[in-house]
Amino acid sequence: MNRITETDSMVSRLQFNTDGWDWTVLGGTGKYVGATGSGHTTMGWGDNKYGDRMTWTSKGTVTLK
Repeated sequence: MNRITETDSMVSRLQFNTDGWDWTVLGGTGKYVGATGSGHTTMGWGDNKYGDRMTWTSKGTVTLK
């Protein structure tokens, strides 16, 4: 599993297109569930899904806005 930690930058984005990409953030776990029509990623975390409010860095960190 790829581990993702919180970052303060909220600027850079990591682009990836691998279905089933596993991730961990803020003590929770989730799975990449595909891109939205706008081209942004949609992530599933527990019972929640996050769309355009997620930014990535090239080092594999994520911030939920």
